Order: sequence, then structure tokens, then C-alpha cells
Amino acid sequence: MNLAEVYAMRKEKNVAGLLDALCDSEECIRKAAAVSLGRIRDARAEEALGRLKFDDPIADVRQAAARAHETLVAGMRESPGER
Repeated sequence: MNLAEVYAMRKEKNVAGLLDALCDSEECIRKAAAVSLGRIRDARAEEALGRLKFDDPIADVRQAAARAHETLVAGMRESPGER
């Protein structure tokens, strides 16, 4: 997978594809996928981002996942009916 594919998935709001990208071997792909999921704010990403923010071996990816998770959770609190 490459960054162009991640950005295309973000544009298409392809949550399933972005969730798969969180497991990519490249840290830049995982980070971009986490950021993208935070921007999309889909509840399906909550658990995966919650795990990634603690489990990824790369600090940059963990930080991106933590920010994305925080954004996602805050957005769900504002719009609880979308969960």
C-alpha cells in the first residue's frame, strides 16, 4: 500500500480500507490511516485507534492514533445518534 491509496480511501471515506491500513508494515501508512480515520469520525474506528495509540512500536504513530482517537470520541459525544 502507498500514501496515495490511503489518501484516496480518506477521500472515499473507505473506513474498512483505512482500518486495514492501520496494520501496514510501513509506519507512514499507519500514521496516515490513523489521521484519516480521525478526520472521518466513524465509530467503527474507535476500538482500532484505541489499541493503536498504545500498541504501535513507533511513537509518532501512537501519537497520531491518540489524537485521532480523541477527535473521534469527541465527535461521537457531540453527535451520539451517529454511533
